[in-house]
Amino acid sequence: MLSKKSLLIFVIVCVILSSFTLKCYLDYSSDKNTGDRYYEKKNYQEAFKSYKKAADEGNSDAIFKIGIILLFDMETKNQLKL
Repeated sequence: MLSKKSLLIFVIVCVILSSFTLKCYLDYSSDKNTGDRYYEKKNYQEAFKSYKKAADEGNSDAIFKIGIILLFDMETKNQLKL
């Protein structure tokens, strides 16, 4: 059985870790959301840049969108640096 002190420490550590995880998630998705806004406005070059940042962080949705932009060559031919 855990003592009250051990339980309190466990709860505090869990709260700290979950808040850190939430912050990382919000940072992680902000570039993808920015890319989505550019994509909707058909500004594919800026969308690509934002998706690239998110993709570098491991965002699979951003990786997919980069693939779509490159596959359909949405006004980006010879203008994007990978």
